Amino acid sequence: MTLGVPTMATNDSASASRPAARGRRLTGFALAAAAAVALAAGLLGAARTSAPVDPRVSTGLAWHNDLASAQAEALSGNKKILVNIYASWCGWCRKLDQTVFSSEEFHDLSQRFVLLKLDIDRDQDGPKIRTRYRASGVPITLVLTPDLDKVLTISGYLPRDRFLDRIGRAVEDSDGTPVAAGESDAPPPICGVRTAALGPEGQPWS
Repeated sequence: MTLGVPTMATNDSASASRPAARGRRLTGFALAAAAAVALAAGLLGAARTSAPVDPRVSTGLAWHNDLASAQAEALSGNKKILVNIYASWCGWCRKLDQTVFSSEEFHDLSQRFVLLKLDIDRDQDGPKIRTRYRASGVPITLVLTPDLDKVLTISGYLPRDRFLDRIGRAVEDSDGTPVAAGESDAPPPICGVRTAALGPEGQPWS
């Protein structure tokens, strides 16, 4: 009978260790679940951070997104229309939004225009306007009269001061004469047209 005592003690010890092992496993599962939740939350936050922001909103200005409504306001207010054609994949377009259209100086000048901003891949008026006024690439900035006669074309990105100078001269020009770049102006950087922005029969918009 004395031989059975250690055996009983051993069994009791094994029984006592099983709840502890289960506790360790449960703790491990809980930690793994918490890590998975934290990872999912981090990925969701990153996705939200990297989601593209509509530049019609991010610049803090009231942009139209179709030509008809912009022209109607221009005719009623006797204002010129400033058109910006952009693409979500174009780095120079984003730089124009960040350094020019978001600036206080442009906000002040914009009061003299009706603003129209068109995504070349999503807004149907974008390719139509580029074709009508023979503009290529993006970003493209146009100044039009209320009757849609062209006053100014800026193809590509210009630094803020040069851009505002060109636009200011377009505002001052009242007879519709196109405002040309100076002879010393270097060609502005511009993004090419992707396949998504092709015209009829797969030809690039010109």
